[in-house]
Amino acid sequence: MNRTVRYPRVSSFKSAETFRTHIESLGIEMGCDEEILKAPESPLAQPYALGDFSIGNRFCIHPMEG
Repeated sequence: MNRTVRYPRVSSFKSAETFRTHIESLGIEMGCDEEILKAPESPLAQPYALGDFSIGNRFCIHPMEG
């Protein structure tokens, strides 16, 4: 039997509350902020340090495989 599982796009959730309700219905425990913060307040714009190694922010660019 071939079952197709459909997952809603994150953009289909029109509020943080509807997204939070969805992930809770899946049994997932994950924090979700009410609003998106812009730099410099955004957590993603903050530096990250691991031991002596430090990077300026938490953004990542994935190379495209061809």
